[in-house]
Amino acid sequence: FGHLAKYKNIILRERDRLAGEVVDLEKRLATNRYYSENLEYIIRNNEDAMSKMASRAKFAEGERLNVESKLRALMKTMEEQKEAHGKTMIKLDIANRDLTETTRKLVQKISDYDRQRVHLDKYRSEVNALNKAMHKYEDEISDLTKNQKNNEEIIKHLRLIEKEKSNAVSQLTGKLKKSIEDQNNATTRMYKLNRKVMILNSEILRL
Repeated sequence: FGHLAKYKNIILRERDRLAGEVVDLEKRLATNRYYSENLEYIIRNNEDAMSKMASRAKFAEGERLNVESKLRALMKTMEEQKEAHGKTMIKLDIANRDLTETTRKLVQKISDYDRQRVHLDKYRSEVNALNKAMHKYEDEISDLTKNQKNNEEIIKHLRLIEKEKSNAVSQLTGKLKKSIEDQNNATTRMYKLNRKVMILNSEILRL
């Protein structure tokens, strides 16, 4: 130590202190190296996980777009069915009006037929009671008979028309029920697709 001999103890203590600090620094360095390696491993794992999550998010986005496309197609189909349903209702309303008018005409013709039949019976009774006036009323009886036959033909024709209208109404009613059933099925499918979209959106938000 030479001229520093009087500082020998101080120098040795300082040397020991510095040696202890070096050991501590080496331990801290080793610890930091361990933590750094662990952090690098965690970062690599997180990068892999983020890559997988990005892939899942991309797949979920594709599924969402696919479901939205199906949903738009289904809504378009529902609009078309709604329009067809409206046209069917219009046709059914027209058919009902035609049927009502035909029924009214039929009732009127039947009433006319009944009145004419009453008159015919009356004239026949008068013919039987008044043999002397038979020739006078023969023309009238002949005319009434012709009118009766014409009315019977008209009634038959109107009954055929009524039957056709009834068949048309039955067919339109069946189409209406089918349209309503298709619309209900479409509504159910749309509800399921909407629910799937909500699930996928929730999954995307979570990711």
